[in-house]
Amino acid sequence: MFIMLLSSCKEVYYPDEIISNEKIPVILGSINEGKPPEAQLSWAADYEQNQLTSYIQDALVWITDDAGSYEMMEETARGKYAPVNENFVGIMGRTYTLHVETPEENLYESTPERISSTARLDSLFAVAVDRTRYIRTESGNLFPREEEGLDVMLSLNKESDSTCYFKFKTDVLTEIVYSIVIEDTLNPDSLMVDTLYEWTSSVLDDFYSVRFTHSGLSGQVIPEHNTGFLEFIYDPWLATAVKSAPLIYGWVVSAHVYTVSGNVYQYYNSVAEQLEASDRIFAPVPSQIKSNLYCVNNIDNKVMGVFEASSEIVFHKAFQWIESGIFISKDVDNFPENPGNGSVEGEPPDFWITF
Repeated sequence: MFIMLLSSCKEVYYPDEIISNEKIPVILGSINEGKPPEAQLSWAADYEQNQLTSYIQDALVWITDDAGSYEMMEETARGKYAPVNENFVGIMGRTYTLHVETPEENLYESTPERISSTARLDSLFAVAVDRTRYIRTESGNLFPREEEGLDVMLSLNKESDSTCYFKFKTDVLTEIVYSIVIEDTLNPDSLMVDTLYEWTSSVLDDFYSVRFTHSGLSGQVIPEHNTGFLEFIYDPWLATAVKSAPLIYGWVVSAHVYTVSGNVYQYYNSVAEQLEASDRIFAPVPSQIKSNLYCVNNIDNKVMGVFEASSEIVFHKAFQWIESGIFISKDVDNFPENPGNGSVEGEPPDFWITF
């Protein structure tokens, strides 16, 4: 038995009997402090399906809190649900419950989830590392690939007498520059050299990246959390007659830290254990994935997914690679969310971080 959870929020279900008509809902919902709730509903794909997402449409979805508030959610896209009232947002200290009734009239609920206070950042930093990663060829052979770059780390703390749980999502904007040859408009027989600024957005860590705290002098602490690896790549053979090889000018790291409950931590941690079990003789079974959802009208009905209520704090920092093992960093107070990908000639965009 095996479950694979993809970044597209779809789970693949392999039942004990490979051929099965059992329909298992996948419910992924969240509410964040200051933001409206959202939910995505789909059906788990069984062994014989082509693994295209099958969304749950025309469901009844609503959210309640411990203050007696109640908000219906409407389907805004296939399988995606948002509140009718856009002013309904998460409030610190409130406890929320997600409710879903599928077209088959099965009612699913989450455990009540409370929005707790955010953490405090002690440090967002990097460590220069060299590493060897093994790449599998089409023929199945492994060959080593030498990489150099930065491990991005953070440490944080929170005033609390008990263990705290956090989920991490680290966005990275990679700044790339090229030298390009362009025609001189004032002198058509001459050529000029200009700069092309390019930026790409990506996520550094895994979507299930979670940690819990330990007791320290300043309360509950996570002394060091590795969010991921920034590889510095420069290949001069990529240069052409009119364009230099791409040079990574720097990286802008945006570390999102979400305070979550122990239930939510258990879900993401159990998914991580499932997906990272390839080197074990006995892999965990899907029943070990700890969902905080259950079926109200039939406790035996299976359900996958999670509902999380969280607070969020974001830290930004920029890094620039100088040479092997040497880099510099720069604190960034504000940075736009999801700048996407793009390029521009002549002058960098407004959000470009210079060193």
